[in-house]
Amino acid sequence: MGPERNGRVRGVGRGIAPTDVGLARSNVQKKKEDEFQATISNMQGEINDLKEQLTEMDQIKTQLTEMDQMKAQLKEMDQLKAQLTQMDQMKAQIAFLTQAFMGRNTS
Repeated sequence: MGPERNGRVRGVGRGIAPTDVGLARSNVQKKKEDEFQATISNMQGEINDLKEQLTEMDQIKTQLTEMDQMKAQLKEMDQLKAQLTQMDQMKAQIAFLTQAFMGRNTS
């Protein structure tokens, strides 16, 4: 059969060009493919941006969870502080009552 020749389609016959049988890409088709590739690239960029935003949101969510845990710890610490204050007051009352009782027994 021999080497390929430009402008001919093997096995179809003489005088038939690739464009006659739809084998050559037209400029319109090439332009559409380029536009499609550009659209795909843009969409991939948007997907990457959204992935980054999702990662940032996950980090914020983790920080908020940690803050909630800290708030719960602070609340518990406030309760413990209130209990310590009550214990200090009771300690003072015991000391006062002890002195009063000791004063009665010595007289």
